[in-house]
Amino acid sequence: MDNLQLSQGGNFALASGALAAGTAAGTVKTTAVIPYVIDGQFYSKAITDNMAVSVTLPATWGVATNGAFTGENRTVQTAAGAVTGSVRLYGIYMDTAGALSFFPGPIAHPGDLANGTVPLQFPANRRGRVFIGAMRVQVNAGVTFVPGTNALGGTAATTGLVTFINCATIPGEPLRS
Repeated sequence: MDNLQLSQGGNFALASGALAAGTAAGTVKTTAVIPYVIDGQFYSKAITDNMAVSVTLPATWGVATNGAFTGENRTVQTAAGAVTGSVRLYGIYMDTAGALSFFPGPIAHPGDLANGTVPLQFPANRRGRVFIGAMRVQVNAGVTFVPGTNALGGTAATTGLVTFINCATIPGEPLRS
């Protein structure tokens, strides 16, 4: 039997790191200690500021290799009004040394998400890493978000509206709003 199929292979964050934008542009920080488990072994990440947001993907993924994306110009009518742009989740993973990795999920339209016609998917599990949360980035039409470059405290109309979701493991269901 392959134990990696059981409970994400024993990879869990045992406490929220209270993820937030770092004090330097394009970085993240933890504001609480994160005890975590990878492959059944215990580790701990100290409170750390200004951790780089870096995404590197193979060109075969068919997306920008640095995880950048630009807001869609299509307008979708919602109960709150007309919406343009795009939204994406970046999975935040940590290895046994406490180094962060960011993996982007699929891009969705915020109007479709608000209307319940499209869910916002979390990125897939990564072996040898624990999922500690996600960075949700929403941009208006024509605005490009570049991980590690754009400030994480902006607005959807400028550099991207960023919110953080702290998790113990990858949720079983996507976000529906």
